[in-house]
Order: sequence, then C-alpha cells, then structure tokens
Amino acid sequence: MKPSFSCSKAAEELGVSTATVRNWLRSDEAGDGSLEALQRLAEKRLKCRANKRNLRGRRSLSKRIRDPFLRENAERVLDFFWEKMAGFPQTELLRDGILFCLARHFCGACGRKDAGIVRELAAWETELEERVRETAKEAQKETAKKTELCAWERLLAETDGFLRVHWQYTGDADRLGILFREMTQAGMLAERGAFDTPEHVARDAVERLAEMMKAEETPSKNGEKTWTFLDPACGTGTFLREIRRRFQVPLSALFGMDLDPTAVRIARLVLLWEVPDSTEMPYIVCRDGLSTELPEGMPTAFAAIAANPPWGAKKTRPSPEMRRSPERKTLGKYETFTQFLLRSWELLRPGGTAVFLLPEAFLNIRTHAPIRRFLLENAQIEEAVSIGKAFEGVFTPAVRLVFRKPALTGAVPQVSQETETLHFHAETQGFPQERFLQLPDCIISPTASSETFRIVEKMYAVPHETLAGHAEWGLGIVTGNNARWVAEEPKSDAWEPILCGPDIEPFRIREPQKWIHFRPECFQQTLPKERFRVPEKIVYRFITSRPAFALDTQQRLTLNSANFLVPSIPGLSTLAILAFLNSEAFRFLFVQQFFTHKVLRGDLERLPFPKISKKFSQNLEILAGDVFSGKEVCAKMEEQIFLTFNLTRTEIQFIRRSLKK
Repeated sequence: MKPSFSCSKAAEELGVSTATVRNWLRSDEAGDGSLEALQRLAEKRLKCRANKRNLRGRRSLSKRIRDPFLRENAERVLDFFWEKMAGFPQTELLRDGILFCLARHFCGACGRKDAGIVRELAAWETELEERVRETAKEAQKETAKKTELCAWERLLAETDGFLRVHWQYTGDADRLGILFREMTQAGMLAERGAFDTPEHVARDAVERLAEMMKAEETPSKNGEKTWTFLDPACGTGTFLREIRRRFQVPLSALFGMDLDPTAVRIARLVLLWEVPDSTEMPYIVCRDGLSTELPEGMPTAFAAIAANPPWGAKKTRPSPEMRRSPERKTLGKYETFTQFLLRSWELLRPGGTAVFLLPEAFLNIRTHAPIRRFLLENAQIEEAVSIGKAFEGVFTPAVRLVFRKPALTGAVPQVSQETETLHFHAETQGFPQERFLQLPDCIISPTASSETFRIVEKMYAVPHETLAGHAEWGLGIVTGNNARWVAEEPKSDAWEPILCGPDIEPFRIREPQKWIHFRPECFQQTLPKERFRVPEKIVYRFITSRPAFALDTQQRLTLNSANFLVPSIPGLSTLAILAFLNSEAFRFLFVQQFFTHKVLRGDLERLPFPKISKKFSQNLEILAGDVFSGKEVCAKMEEQIFLTFNLTRTEIQFIRRSLKK
C-alpha cells in the first residue's frame, strides 16, 4: 500500500535520509508502513551501534574527570538528579534547577559576591521562575498549577539542603559545565551534534591560534589589547575560557553564541569566575550562530574565531538570505559544520585567524569538496592536523583546521617546495594548498609533502589507462536485516556462502564465515543473481585502511562490506590488473590522493594503469598467478610494477617509508 506521506517529509521528521525511509518501507520491519510505525522503527534503529541520536538514560561519568574528590562530588549530584527524575517529568527544567542551585551554592561557598556573578545568578533565577510559571499554565486545573509551583519550590529547597551536606568541591567554576554535560542526555547532545570539547584539545587549539597571531601587530587601547574573539557555538565556554587565559584579554573582548540558554548562562558564569571583581561582562548570548543578523552590540568582524561547531547533527537548510550570498553557492549539501565555516569566514576580519575542530570527513569526503575548494581558493590555510578520536564516546576521528583570511583581497598563498609535512608552522610558511586544489575533489591529506606531490605527478605522467569505462562494477547485497537473512551456518540446502569484507586479503579469499539464502525480493538492495555468477571477478573490501583485492572464480555472492568489479582494460589481463591494485605503488597513490577508509568506485577509476608491452603484461600475469597460488614472488612483482612508473630507487624508498607511517 502506498504511504499517505512523502518519503522526504518522513525523512525530515525522523532525522534520517530519504533513501533510508524508502529502505525501511521495503522491509517487513516497517509494519503497516504508517508514519507511527516508522517512528517506532527509527527509535529502535537509532539506538544501535554508534548512532546516539535517540539514546536516552543515564551515562557513566566522564573518564576525563580524574580528580577523585571532584568525581565523588559529581557522582553524588548525578545520583540526586536521577533520583529526582522519577517524580519530575520536565527533565531539562529539573537539570537547570539543580545546576542553578549548585552555581549559587558554589559561589557562596567560595565567597564570590562579585556584582557580575550576583546579577547573573539573579537573572538565571528569574528565568527559571518564568519557565515554571509557563509550565504551570499548561496544567488544566488550578490545583494542578499549585502542585507544579509547590513541586518546584520543594525541589530548590531539597537541592539546597542536599548541596550543603554533599558538595564540598571548591575548585574552578568550569566544573558547572562538566555537570551540565553529564546531566544532559546523550541522545539530546547527539541530535544537536554537540560534543564536549576536551580541555586539552581546546588548549592546544588556542595555542596554535596564538602562534598564528603573535607575529601580527597588536592594536592597543590604553595599553590593552583590543583583539576580539568569537565562538559561534560556544556551549559552556571551554574555548572562550582558554582564550582568556592564553591572551589575557578583558572579558569585553570575548563573544559567544549558542542555542542552549543554560549553556550560555554557565559560560558567562565561568568567565566571570575567571576575573574576580571584573567591571566588564563577556558578550555571550542565546542565539543561533548561523543567523545573518547579529545581536545588537556585537562586532561585525573579529580578529579570531575558535569553534567546535555541531557536526553529525540533523541537517537544516540555510536561510534564503544566507543562500543568496556569493559564498553560499559553494556550500554544496547543507552539513551544519560547513555552514559554520562559511558564516565564520564572513565574520572574520581581513587578516583574522580561525581555528576549527571538524570531523575527519571534512578532509576527504566528496560531499564537502565545495567548502574545501572555497577555503583552498580564498583562505590562507595554516594547518590541517588529525587529532584522532578526540571526543569521548564519539567514534569519528577529528581534525584541527587553522586558516587565515588574507588581508589583501585576492592574495594568492605561496607554495613552499621545502614543505616536508602538511603540519604548518608559523615560522615556515608552506601549506601546499595550490597542489590540493589540483587533486580530485580537492582532497586534503594529512601526510602530504612536496615530495609526495612530485612522485604522484610523475606516476600520472606515464601514459596510462584507467578503469573508467573499462569495468563493470557491482555492489554487495544490502539485506536490511543481517540478523534475519545472514547466518553463520546454513539453515537448509537453499543457503550458500557469502563473501564479507574481512574474508578478503590481498590475492587471497578466506573461507567464508557467513551464509545467506538469496531472496532478492526481501533485500533492500541487490544486483541480479547473474551479475555475481561471472566466471571471474575482482572482489575488494569496502571499508579498510589498506585496500585488499582478490580474484573470485567460484561465482560467489558478496555482502555490502565487499564489492566487486569485472575489468576490461586493453592490454591487461584480470590477473595483471589485480597485481597493480594490490601493489605498493597503487596503495601509495590511494592513500595520498584519497585519504579515506572507504574504497570507492570513483577513486579506483582515477588510478593510472601504465600502458605496457604484451610481454611485460604476461610476466605480471604469471607473477600474480604465482602469488595467487602461494609462491613467494611478491617482492619481484612489486619491483616490476615500480618499473612501469619509471621510479628511481630513492623514490621507491620514499614510497615504502610513507606506507609504514
């Protein structure tokens, strides 16, 4: 039965892609296919694996809280919070009430009665009272309204009493931010794409910002620096606090925006705590950092911007005003962090510097090619460094990007031939961005160097063919429910072995460990059976840090972790092509050009297969066949392939060293 709603509308409602909705509707898990059934399925699916968008419930205390006394105090507060949740349905209001009481108790216990802190706490209390009254208005009966108000007053009294007995920690006020994040449900943070910036990561990023700015002439006013700093997605103020400590600027030089009003309150309190008896206030407001209209009193240009913008969040389209600007035409798909990059570019003054924490996908995924091209063409990129899995509970690796907005419009960054790594140092300029502009999709590789580019260019200068137009490609089966359709043992004679990614090694296929009953009408995505049944095909892992290709001559099916191709490059047999695909030369090209853990058809179609003589091709075929049968001839085969690219011994050694990193 055709659904009564559009797939795109359902996708927007559920926070998934349109393709995912279509796949769910094809599966028998979608029940009657109603929007309600899809919502139930989404809640089930999005709680699984690395997807935390719909995750609810208590989390364990962050491992980064290493101070045992703080951990003990924090655990007590969290226990109190979770205990109260059972009788207090408004979770965010409960959280904010406890945090307010904690902030008030904390400041009182430390004897902090600064005018700014007192004003901030009073404003917070007033805001909470208004929220409680609004909640009470929704109650239908007068008695219910009184009950709501009494419950709130009782909560504050109980919290104050609890804290007087159980909270003895008197360290930095930024611990309020830690408890805010611990008391905010994981799913809520994931939906917003908001992941806590570890202090050491923020500190390192701000230090790089300082190195970029130290050579710049510092304007002054009454002997004080007049630099202005912005974090457009400031959260509880981790970046702004590190900036104040590193640059020793007045609070009035710090600006921030965030959509969470409680995070904004905490950020202001944290910064006020940093400067006792300050007569100034940081300008941090509850506002969308992507808005084209700045709050009254906020500068229109900043000397520096530091941010860990939301990423992996539910995507939203920019406003019509944002899309009309020339820069916005480069945006491509509307990923949240790309919008923050462009908005920050607009807010950065000429000569200003920005540091961003971004997902590693920014460097290599085709979707983000437009924003990479924009920055490579317009900005002076100083650094793009992998910082690994920097966010607790997030499996996606991150990168630190530092760039400068040229002081002169149209200034072209100069490329230094002496650059040995992509890691830029302020004293030796040379981020090779012009070369990255020449790569497919402007991919930025963290291991690139001038020598890397020279060797890659030399390899492509050899007359060659590619797989583009010279291969038939096949994707592995997507069942939609492997638990149901894939088994470790055959359940009947109708079941057959199926190849998965881990089964494939260079030149070798392990004995398959999975079985499937091929029923294409039940699967989300599959090719006709005859596409798998060709006499020989090259199968390869889809997800891997080291591409692996093998020859399948048994006409086996493949799961979606293993794809395949049937090549037809003139002058090269399938075995000779297999030799190139598994070679060190091709692995070097793949790693340096594409910097990805996904082996994509588009990338494989760009690899250069040198035009070689028939005799040379036959020799390669013999060597590949020997490897295929287990003979120790890999070293000889590698040397033969290096020879086809006219590489010197020094260049070969460079390639091998780079592959060991």
